[in-house]
Amino acid sequence: RKVYIPNAFSPYGDNVNEYFYIHGGDGIVEIERFIIFERRGGTVFDQSNIQPNDPTVGWDGTLKGKKMNPAVFVYYAEIKFIDGKTEIFS
Repeated sequence: RKVYIPNAFSPYGDNVNEYFYIHGGDGIVEIERFIIFERRGGTVFDQSNIQPNDPTVGWDGTLKGKKMNPAVFVYYAEIKFIDGKTEIFS
């Protein structure tokens, strides 16, 4: 499975690495669910039925329009592949 999920990004407004999103090869049909949690378990980002390799559907480091402080976050992704199987990445 050709899936790459970065372990860091820098939403500092310099137009470099601004969004946290899933990268993948042609074998991905769609990202059925992509959720990001803060360290206490609160959801900071939640998208469904999106395509890989599209930064515009990724997380920009904000919550309710406000920039979050640098921290450790956890992600959960359900990715559907061309063979009909769905795999979980976290």
